[in-house]
Amino acid sequence: MKIDLAVRAAPTDLQWRRSGAEWILYRGKRRMGRVIPDGKYTGMWRILLPSGRLSDMANLSWAKSLAFEAAERELVFAASRHPQKAQ
Repeated sequence: MKIDLAVRAAPTDLQWRRSGAEWILYRGKRRMGRVIPDGKYTGMWRILLPSGRLSDMANLSWAKSLAFEAAERELVFAASRHPQKAQ
């Protein structure tokens, strides 16, 4: 199945906001991802997965990048399930 790249989220659609020690990725008012500091290792971060589990440890830039990519995949999947009608 070919996916149209036009349905991918523009970088300006997804924005990181700091909330205490956490970083939260938003698209408008919808929370798309969350990166939290690791409780044991300083400077390491984990992604809070939708299931409530935590990802493996990563540095902040890698964790934010992975959460961003997961949000993009979710948006592409949602767009592919609900194609726009031709005008």
